[in-house]
Amino acid sequence: MAAQTLNKAVEYEVSQSKSQLTEIEKVLTDYEKQFNMTTVEFFKRYQAGQTDDSAESMEWASLAQMAENIRKRLALFSEISE
Repeated sequence: MAAQTLNKAVEYEVSQSKSQLTEIEKVLTDYEKQFNMTTVEFFKRYQAGQTDDSAESMEWASLAQMAENIRKRLALFSEISE
């Protein structure tokens, strides 16, 4: 019974994480189009201090970090469920 409840909780978390990631990736794609560079390239520049401190840059960097954290979480859930 506990294992079934745990599996349901994991399935829910995976579903929520995938949904969040999809929404974040939509916004990241908008930024990539707006600034004509990939999020990976932007984040490298951001970490090197080569971007401005605008609200857009801060949001883009935050969303890039959030997306990376969600991907790591999903990878961990995938490993656990194997």
